[in-house]
Amino acid sequence: MSRKIITTVPDFALLLAMIGAGALIISMAMELYLKFLLILFCFSSGYLYRVWLKRAEYWFLVRSKAEQNRIAALMEKAAEMSRVSFRPDKTEEDAKLVFSFFKDLMSADGLILWAREGKEYNVRLGWGIPKSSWRPLKSNDRLVSRIRSLKSPQRIEGVVGETQTDKKALRLSRSLRHWVEKTDLNWVFPLGDKSRFSGFILLSSPRNRMSESEIALVRMMCEKFREGLKKRKLKEENEKMESQLKNLLMGDRRSKDDSSQILKKRLFDLHSLFQATETLYKTKDRERLFFTFTSIVQKQMDSRWVVILLAEDKSKDLVPKCSRGIELGSFRAAVIKKESRFFSWVRERADPFRIYDLDRSLKKERIVTSLLGLGVQLACRFVLPGGDFGIVLLGEKSEGIRYDSTDSANLGILANMATVTLKNIREFKIIEELSYTDSMTGLYNYRYFYKRLKEEVFRAKRFGRKLSLVIFDIDDFKVYNDTFGHQAGDAVLRQLGKFLVTAVRSIDVVSRYGGEEFCVIMPEADHKECIRFMERLRKGIKDYPFKDEYLEHEHHVTVSLGGAVYPREAADVDRLIYCADMALLRAKSEGRNRSIMFQSERGALKSVP
Repeated sequence: MSRKIITTVPDFALLLAMIGAGALIISMAMELYLKFLLILFCFSSGYLYRVWLKRAEYWFLVRSKAEQNRIAALMEKAAEMSRVSFRPDKTEEDAKLVFSFFKDLMSADGLILWAREGKEYNVRLGWGIPKSSWRPLKSNDRLVSRIRSLKSPQRIEGVVGETQTDKKALRLSRSLRHWVEKTDLNWVFPLGDKSRFSGFILLSSPRNRMSESEIALVRMMCEKFREGLKKRKLKEENEKMESQLKNLLMGDRRSKDDSSQILKKRLFDLHSLFQATETLYKTKDRERLFFTFTSIVQKQMDSRWVVILLAEDKSKDLVPKCSRGIELGSFRAAVIKKESRFFSWVRERADPFRIYDLDRSLKKERIVTSLLGLGVQLACRFVLPGGDFGIVLLGEKSEGIRYDSTDSANLGILANMATVTLKNIREFKIIEELSYTDSMTGLYNYRYFYKRLKEEVFRAKRFGRKLSLVIFDIDDFKVYNDTFGHQAGDAVLRQLGKFLVTAVRSIDVVSRYGGEEFCVIMPEADHKECIRFMERLRKGIKDYPFKDEYLEHEHHVTVSLGGAVYPREAADVDRLIYCADMALLRAKSEGRNRSIMFQSERGALKSVP
């Protein structure tokens, strides 16, 4: 039974139904004692139904809270998956970590992870399955081909079929089918989609189904494993190249001094590129990703400036959104229309390209002429979640020389890592939305806030009580981030979350509204109590010493607050949020660092800081 059905049956409706049944029985023609017995039976049944309804609601809430806690715990374990290195000397440690996650998720008994190596798929991790059962698989194997076509985790019966007569069954060799049955592996998890498939996991679990939140979580984890394998392969190639370069350095004695400088620079560039891809992969915010991406590209490619063009929501035209080393206003006219031939050409082009090497037919287009006039030399496409794409444009190099093939290859690696990171950010946000807790501050998130506010408004309306809502945000938080860095800004958000928990009442609900905005639901609080609370909170935050390990001194921030009271200013949830938000906007427009209550008739009351 859903919570909606349980909580929307008022007690007075049940009472009216029983009174109506009693009145109907009294009006019937029968003996008096029979009427009495029937009325007693109706009221007893109604009371028992009410008791059952309350118990059902209680158990529903218990199960719902348990599921939320379980998802939150799994998300914490998912964050630990970045420790999986796929190094040969860390095989057992990695396997134990991966198995621990799947054991909590699906009560797994064992698993095997295959990774592609040339034309074969070899076992990289295994747990709970005897090593004698580990076996490599060819890339053209029927089982591998079928798994590559999967888009989400699936029971293995859907891949190989339960019986030999199943029409959808895959025709496997007798030895391979016997091996699948012997190992008791019954779940398949592909690592990447068909175009970026790098391996798969076979898992033994008693579970028959997975929830949507579990599937989303597993998809993100499989993408992490896939990228971990890709990073490990890149690192092995770098180590191999490093070894070759060192051998060349030792063997070429004739030009020892010159070659050593060139080779050392190449080694440094490879190491720096690998660190840059790690930095991109760890980014968890879309806007910060583009800021980091432009900084890394400018540094790695030694470019004078970098500009990113992204797709507009409605028109899908590519417009300038982010820049580094040049004013974004210089590129306002550089819009790549969706109808242009150059747009279609870029969409199909996966590798980086030099603008001055384009065909004559493309160079005749107006947008290409504009890009050449602005000094664009190198460009590369990167894919956005949802099927759109963006493009990164690079100006000339600082030394004034042209970009070579090595530069193009490095830019392609960085663009691919940006694509993967954008997909991870989207998956992470999907999972975060399924939970009620904000990962940064530890407070409730907007999803829980809106759900809880509806419940509190309903309760206040039912019992004729007041309810206050306070919305506030940090003054000039963008300036703080630009001055001290985003790490310092994150530290402020985390410490503010801990402070708010201690500053509110036990019955209040404090949530992160979004970005640097927070909100507090105050049941049974009237106009005066809300004003006192906002002033106390404003002064407490103003005097609170925010600390950060990267900064030497303590820092102080101020907040602007807006408040509204139900039913004095609003009669429903959305109106109450609107009134509190309008009061907040007025507090910011009148100088910030102040608290204001919404007043529709007499004007807003403010407390002077």
